[in-house]
Amino acid sequence: MSTPKTAHLFTLFGATGDLALRMLWPSLYSLEAEDLLTPQLKLLGTARAKLGREEFLGQVATALAERIPRHEFRAEVQDKLFARIDYQPADIDDDATMTAFSRKIEQLRGDGDVLYHLSTAPRFYVPACQALAKHGAVGPWARVMLEKPIGEDYASAEEARRKAIPAGRFGTPDEFGAACAFLCSAQAGYITGQNILADG
Repeated sequence: MSTPKTAHLFTLFGATGDLALRMLWPSLYSLEAEDLLTPQLKLLGTARAKLGREEFLGQVATALAERIPRHEFRAEVQDKLFARIDYQPADIDDDATMTAFSRKIEQLRGDGDVLYHLSTAPRFYVPACQALAKHGAVGPWARVMLEKPIGEDYASAEEARRKAIPAGRFGTPDEFGAACAFLCSAQAGYITGQNILADG
């Protein structure tokens, strides 16, 4: 088994989706602002949308403008982040786009590892990995990160949430109201540093 190397390429499937635009790209901006991204790291967005790089960067810029507070936004940080980003449209069911995508990965990764982040619905996890394997875009240098699915339907999602609650049940509206009243009170200072899970 090979020893993982530092990832030189972070590849984001679903790069134009709601989660990516609301959470992931703003998070990467924040990491860039704190100098927490390695100098050699490149970012490759992919989705079925047939966009050019500049059009894709426009979407990311809009997301950052909406999500990063004005007093924290710095144009030079965005420029530094954008210098890392490329975009390659790909459809896991289309051999031509997946071939172009695998070539782009080979071009960008150099001698480092690739981290694939699948910001997609869980039903695409297996087909996406199979498509990557079919087009030679996996190996000992590749790692896959999945968005954590919670349940298959409402009932199983509710059951999974219930099991994660220490009390093993959801709180009642009265209990939730009492917890909110406590958190707004002077006594709330006593719980600093602790975590409370309150479900109503």
